[in-house]
Amino acid sequence: MTWKAMAPAEVCDVIDFFESLSWPFVKSQVQRQAAQRFGWTIEESRNKHYLVNTASALSEPDVSVISNREHVLSVDMRTTDIIRKVTEESRRFLDDLFAMLVREGETRWGAVRIVRDGDRQNALWDTPAGGRIRFTGSDMDILIEYRTPQGTELERRQGH
Repeated sequence: MTWKAMAPAEVCDVIDFFESLSWPFVKSQVQRQAAQRFGWTIEESRNKHYLVNTASALSEPDVSVISNREHVLSVDMRTTDIIRKVTEESRRFLDDLFAMLVREGETRWGAVRIVRDGDRQNALWDTPAGGRIRFTGSDMDILIEYRTPQGTELERRQGH
């Protein structure tokens, strides 16, 4: 069985793009900029616009742009296909890919903090601009999250 995944450098380029923006932005601005930069698409359903990573051809290509009324708090996306039938082979694939992602992240953002949460492993970095980067690996997929400086501040105020 083979699964699709974004290359570690490509994943980190996505994070670097979001980190380089002059936050804050509203959701539609982030969607337009990401679509333009990466060749992704903005799709509409029920009068709501959604960002989709059509360039990587993943099984679940949605990019979640989470915002409050004022501005974007985080951008989340899968970097791999969702593995529905977990096997030793699929676990090795995801574990190896997670390790490569962490190594690439360390070359760009410095020392990583690894936190285990049940069957998930998280690689975390705080950024100079006040954002936060999280890679989450599980037995089914690898997710990334870029939390904006505004999202990170809100998280701190809420005690997280």
